[in-house]
Amino acid sequence: MLVRLEQLSQKAEAALTAAADLEALNELKVKMLGRKGDITLLLRGLKDLGAEERARVGKRANEVKAQLEELIQNRAEELQGLQLQKRLQEESIDVTLPGVALPRGSKHPLTRINEEIVQIFNGMGFAVAEGPEIELDYYNFEAL
Repeated sequence: MLVRLEQLSQKAEAALTAAADLEALNELKVKMLGRKGDITLLLRGLKDLGAEERARVGKRANEVKAQLEELIQNRAEELQGLQLQKRLQEESIDVTLPGVALPRGSKHPLTRINEEIVQIFNGMGFAVAEGPEIELDYYNFEAL
């Protein structure tokens, strides 16, 4: 049983280094450490062994399981880093390009209508005179 465990360990390590993406890594994790995984099935067979051999095989199986979990975690981080680097290379930003032009504001609808009315009256020959909207009493009566 120890020989089978070592074979599984070597097979899993080789498959881990060959995993090219996170999906393959997750499939490998399920295949090795999942509920119906190879190591889990091996651990279920411990009940058929003697007490002394069960302790030895169980200890080694737990060591292999912990080692594989650590290797899977390290490989996942490595693959995520590679994926991030690849994405950053594809999405490079050229800082010499001009920035995105922000939309400019527009005139208030009442201002537009007022300007349109002024154009209409200018077209008819009128002139627009602007001044204060409220005149003081002095200018209306006393200064005359």
